[in-house]
Amino acid sequence: MKIKVILFISFLVLTGMSVEAQNTIKTISGQTLLISANGNWERINNDKDIGDQSQDPSAEGTALSAFEAPSTGKYPLTPEQHDMVTTVIVDLQEDEAQKCVDWRLLIRNKKLVELDKTRAKVEKNDDNYKIAKGKLKLLKIQIKASKKTYKQAAENIKIAQKLLDGKTKNTEKALNKILPSEMLSELAPISAPIDITTKFNPEPAKQKVQPQVPGVYPTTFKIEEPRHPRASFDCEIIFDGYDKIIDANKKVVKPEFLFGYTRPRLKSSFKNDDYLTCMASVSKVGRKYFLTLEIRIKSKTALRTYGSLLQNETIVLETVKGEKFYGKSINTDSGTIEAYSGHTIYKGIYNFSRGDINDLKNNYLDHIGILWTSGFEQYDIYNVDLLKNQIRCLKK
Repeated sequence: MKIKVILFISFLVLTGMSVEAQNTIKTISGQTLLISANGNWERINNDKDIGDQSQDPSAEGTALSAFEAPSTGKYPLTPEQHDMVTTVIVDLQEDEAQKCVDWRLLIRNKKLVELDKTRAKVEKNDDNYKIAKGKLKLLKIQIKASKKTYKQAAENIKIAQKLLDGKTKNTEKALNKILPSEMLSELAPISAPIDITTKFNPEPAKQKVQPQVPGVYPTTFKIEEPRHPRASFDCEIIFDGYDKIIDANKKVVKPEFLFGYTRPRLKSSFKNDDYLTCMASVSKVGRKYFLTLEIRIKSKTALRTYGSLLQNETIVLETVKGEKFYGKSINTDSGTIEAYSGHTIYKGIYNFSRGDINDLKNNYLDHIGILWTSGFEQYDIYNVDLLKNQIRCLKK
């Protein structure tokens, strides 16, 4: 009997190993995903990817005319609508892929719990058998709900693709299903019906004559206000004393805006603000100096687009003179979704040497380079003297 039990458990272990193996799957919309044993996944590029670079209106050679709609399908979109749908379809792909992975992981967990249940039955362990049975009941409910959201995510991609192909008659209804509220608010309102009496009995419009000021000529353009106007720096310390949690003296300067960034394909949707904004704060803990960056990304799917900030990764600060200073991350952060806004907020804390801090105190910043798990990105600094001012404030 003992030999049979040992052989059976060995079989279960081998079966469990096969369940954990890396595998390739295809989503409902046709995306090919490679899922690893720990639940991480990546999309395998192929010619059928919906949201590839060839469909990015910001890519070279594919820009849309501002004065004519794309001549695609029976119900073509306006250039603005086409730009937005092309932008959002990338997020829809990411959403479907993640929901597919979530669903598959639940199925994998169900198989593992079934193994636990079988093992408990063979070993005649009533407690473990009951626990496994309860887990299976809950997993069946979760799998059903997960599959439903996965199918809806795939349906959203289908809606977006039909819009791009000009096959959707009720465009407005379809756009409301897939576009986020901030994009919908940017769309031009539908023009009001034309008054027939005005159309067939037109009257010349009376032009209001503007008084001409000598030496002053009317202009036909308006200079926009900067998105993030620079304000005078006020040295404000938000903490200065002994911190019981870290068991050290700490001094922290108030965070201020450092830079903003919007990817080219998203600029039509973020005309008055940036898709990514960063607040910066310099601090001193004991004898060590740190730069804390609070990065806000206006998307709840930022983790799938940008990934995480990892511990021991490097950040690069470049001055207007071309000098580069390197800091080391002391924490890992995968972002937190803010409940009321849906934005994802990352916090990266980077350690700089005393010598670098002394040099940065006398320099203006030009660029900052941040390494995400999705890759390296470099950003232009708007508030070029912020770090310089904060370091001087910290050393007062």
